[in-house]
Amino acid sequence: MVLAATSVASSSTSAWAYYVGTGVTPDCHERLTIDALLEVVDEIEPGLIVMASSELSQNLTRYVATRYGLEHLEERHQQLAMVLFVGVRDLDTGGGAALNVVNLRHEHGGRHQQHAHCTRNEDDDYAAGDAVAVAGCRDGIVKNANRSWRASLRPAPDQIIDVPFVLDFYGGVDLPVWAPGFLLGRALHGLQDSFSHTLRTRDYRRITHVMNYTDAIGPVEDYDEARDGLRHSVAMDACSDDNAEIVRATRQATVEMIRAVASEWTTATQGAALTVVDRWIQYEPGCEYPDYCDSPWLDYAQSDESYPFTGCSTASDATPDGGGLGLVILVGLGLGRRRGRRPSATE
Repeated sequence: MVLAATSVASSSTSAWAYYVGTGVTPDCHERLTIDALLEVVDEIEPGLIVMASSELSQNLTRYVATRYGLEHLEERHQQLAMVLFVGVRDLDTGGGAALNVVNLRHEHGGRHQQHAHCTRNEDDDYAAGDAVAVAGCRDGIVKNANRSWRASLRPAPDQIIDVPFVLDFYGGVDLPVWAPGFLLGRALHGLQDSFSHTLRTRDYRRITHVMNYTDAIGPVEDYDEARDGLRHSVAMDACSDDNAEIVRATRQATVEMIRAVASEWTTATQGAALTVVDRWIQYEPGCEYPDYCDSPWLDYAQSDESYPFTGCSTASDATPDGGGLGLVILVGLGLGRRRGRRPSATE
């Protein structure tokens, strides 16, 4: 078996959300998620976790455990970490190749699918657009959390689903994963994006402004900050000392969401995940262009912004670049089945 990571080059405009790991960008989403899991893992009953027994799943579990120093965890908790790793990356990659330009354009460039990343859709204009984007962001997180809960109610064998996963040089495969954990990972990605793609109140509990990716990468002459909002911020996407306060708040919200959804798995009742969303994602109006209520993060957000890569217009469902979200995992054994359609378990 060979487990290795490699990378591809990336331009600054290829940063969507906290970075997912590549050889040239830090693995922010993954580390936020794994660090939060470690804080609550002892509260999660291992018997709740249904193990995927395929060799591919086991190999990837060992890779994640080794990469993040999780060898001390119980085997089922290690596999939960792997499933969260796959799920939190899925919202950026859609199960496709991180090196595949067409795939990345599809996942990130849709002008009417930005709420999944807590950014504005094309028609989310002015202050009203902030409110619509926040509502859409909340909706996506809650839907994934609710799907996780529903999946946990199924008979154990039905809790294992196949999700698209790309092994570069081997192609697309169906990776068996535990559905409740995978869907929680997707919810965590949206929750984390709600910190890196917005301006917040000083206690980080409420959103005052939502940034714009899809208009920011379109023709420069068509972008109007007063109407479209702040450009997506590459600076805010980094997990660094410069934005450590925001990262700490993001991590705390991630801890709370893992704990909440895990409690729903245990009790078979809903409500805890929505409480977390209500605690961290509320819209506070009145902070608009040009001063945004003098947000302490405004200068930092504008220090490195997304612009069109070529200066040309982009297609209605495409981003201008396919820069590297390129963690390439080579698994020499147990490749599983070739990838088919995306499983209905996420619905």
